[in-house]
Amino acid sequence: MSVTNLNTANPQTNPFLDPTILWKKKSRYQSIDFTKDHRGYLLSLNGWPQVCSREEARYHESVATLPMMLARKAARCVILGGGDGLAARNILRFRGVKQLTLVELDAGVIELCSKQPDFVRMNEGVFQDPRLELIVGDAIEWFMNSKGPFDIIINDIEVMFTRQPKKMTLQRHFELFLAMAEKLASGGVAVVTVPDDFDDNILSGFFEVYGEQLPPEAQRAFLKSKNVFTRTRILLHTLFPHVLQWTIRFPVLGAHTTYYLSHKPMTRLRRSPNPPPRYIKADMLGEVIR
Repeated sequence: MSVTNLNTANPQTNPFLDPTILWKKKSRYQSIDFTKDHRGYLLSLNGWPQVCSREEARYHESVATLPMMLARKAARCVILGGGDGLAARNILRFRGVKQLTLVELDAGVIELCSKQPDFVRMNEGVFQDPRLELIVGDAIEWFMNSKGPFDIIINDIEVMFTRQPKKMTLQRHFELFLAMAEKLASGGVAVVTVPDDFDDNILSGFFEVYGEQLPPEAQRAFLKSKNVFTRTRILLHTLFPHVLQWTIRFPVLGAHTTYYLSHKPMTRLRRSPNPPPRYIKADMLGEVIR
């Protein structure tokens, strides 16, 4: 497959009118585009924005930094997906990380994010960090065969964009969530992030399988609600007794809610990265919904 790496794009191009193409590739799974315009740097998969340089710091503090601060231990960590390396960058800002494994399906994403100079500056060259174990392959299959427990599990798999059969994807995600609950350490934190345009058929499928595990009032609340974030939260409680959530509305990426899942109460922030977070304060738990 050919790669277009256009770091020498015409400097006369008006970034407010036409994006400058920095990288363009069609992989086995998706089209991968990395551009620059008035919004900053933008990584898109199949035409849908996935990373915006002006928004990613806050996004990845919610996805990776806060769970590291909440977990009772943060020695053994895994990222499922996350081939841009930005969540891994944030995790490796913490002392005490003994093992960080990143499992990414698409080698094309890894190629971009480990070679394109602007992106490497964004993720701080994380793929060269000896503390990171990189596995290119099916993250769900890898996790199902892995040995727990894990202190941190970040589910950053893009079910909406990779070309995989929907029925297979749905069934495998049922199995993945069960495995996450089983392999999460006591006091560990698992992370799931949901955009506001998340496929509601996935939630309905989960409810068909797990709805009977919910108390009657929760079942009624799920069926009554039309809000994807509320419905997701209700379902997650079938597997994880303690759920926190943090919703952020981004100008480019739209609203995203990150869920923090644990078998033990998450009552305080336990550690801080170096450099310290920009968006997470000591009273952060007062801003998330219990």
